[in-house]
Amino acid sequence: MSRFVSVFLFALCAVLILVLGLRAPTSDVPPRSNLHWSGLEIINPGSDRCSNCSLRVENGQIVALAAGQAGGDDRFAGRFVLPGLIDVHVHHPHAMLEGERRLFALLFLAHGVTSVRDVGRIGGNLNGLRVQIRRGRMPGPRIFHCGPMLDRTAQGWPWARIVDAPGQAEEILGRLIDEEEVDCIKLYNDLGLQTVDALIAAAANRALPVVAHVPDGLEPAHLPGVEIQHLLGTTYNWSSVSGREIAKAIAIARRLEQRHTPTLVVFDHQARQSAGYRAPWLPAYYEKWLWHPDRNPKLFRSIARDGIVRRERIHTMTQIVSRLHAAGVPILAGTDTLNPYVVPGQSLQEELVLLHRAGLSAEQAWASATQRAGDAIGVPNIGVLAVGTPADFLVFREDPTRNLAALDSLEWVVADGRVYRVEDLRAELERYAAHFRGPLYAPISDLAARVVVAFWNR
Repeated sequence: MSRFVSVFLFALCAVLILVLGLRAPTSDVPPRSNLHWSGLEIINPGSDRCSNCSLRVENGQIVALAAGQAGGDDRFAGRFVLPGLIDVHVHHPHAMLEGERRLFALLFLAHGVTSVRDVGRIGGNLNGLRVQIRRGRMPGPRIFHCGPMLDRTAQGWPWARIVDAPGQAEEILGRLIDEEEVDCIKLYNDLGLQTVDALIAAAANRALPVVAHVPDGLEPAHLPGVEIQHLLGTTYNWSSVSGREIAKAIAIARRLEQRHTPTLVVFDHQARQSAGYRAPWLPAYYEKWLWHPDRNPKLFRSIARDGIVRRERIHTMTQIVSRLHAAGVPILAGTDTLNPYVVPGQSLQEELVLLHRAGLSAEQAWASATQRAGDAIGVPNIGVLAVGTPADFLVFREDPTRNLAALDSLEWVVADGRVYRVEDLRAELERYAAHFRGPLYAPISDLAARVVVAFWNR
């Protein structure tokens, strides 16, 4: 064997070892199960309850749900069954990080999140990921998405789709539907009023929900029927808010049929700077580089561009949510994953607690992440348990609509009729964590993150 061939084979083996070592584990997906469970307490938060109920599932769909039916499997008798949680504001990792996208999917499921809505993709279409989940090739939640954010420039979001003239709205939305099969659109910071009007009109023609930051220089009054993110535009003074400002926001929201997704969990973690916060399921570079305020200061500055003390901001946001909710304005549960300290799935449970502190009852907080979230996504039958709806539901030992501490009693997750034991999902997460924090992936990803953060902060 020639020296050249020997060197070539050695290099090939080294590359294969590196590639295989960086590739994340894969997880088995259980087949859809035909179920007949009895003796259940079935709860549609904010709507109805059915005690001592029977539930039948066939081919991923609920086909029967009624009180008093006998003959089913009663090993879950006395358990509390609720719709799977929906996170209406997430961002997935870059498409190049395919293994981390799979990790996010597992994390969502392990915390009872059976549907998510991505409101601004990062590098690469999400259709491949959601098709894999839909076809049972990997475990994960249903994915709805808005495609790329829409903005006048890419300065604020490098992956934005540029819309710099109102006349482009129809064409761009048509392409998003054809190429990416989007379920919504997301308006971002630098759009002008005429372009915003054109995009909202084009979305209405296609029955597409619109979510938005309130663009700079505009007000919520310019966004009829739009779901407002982060309470932007409700006040321009996060250190305090006047009763008049809140009353104005309430009047606009009610008149223009707006919903609000406050993502309190992001700002709560920022306020606490989450000193010593650990995210053991995620690759170590999240804590070490991306989410470190001293090593990634530009990100933390961009999150709070006005320089307001973060403790004051979360206090003000909590006041606004309380008043909006009391006035009947729909509040939705979203988290803004990929922001510092916002761990997929876990953060949605934290958001429910924060909404509860803001004045929603435990059951109303649940409704914000089930029925109301499903209504906002605009897809029929998501977020409720009824005959004809998808078999996406959770099984608890205790009732989390009475006490959110019962979130810890989650035992089973059923997603698309596939039954997962939470213990097994957590075991899978341990396996993923061992890979991402292992001797090959950890140092390579650490070096890459260090370079990216240094470049971003230069």
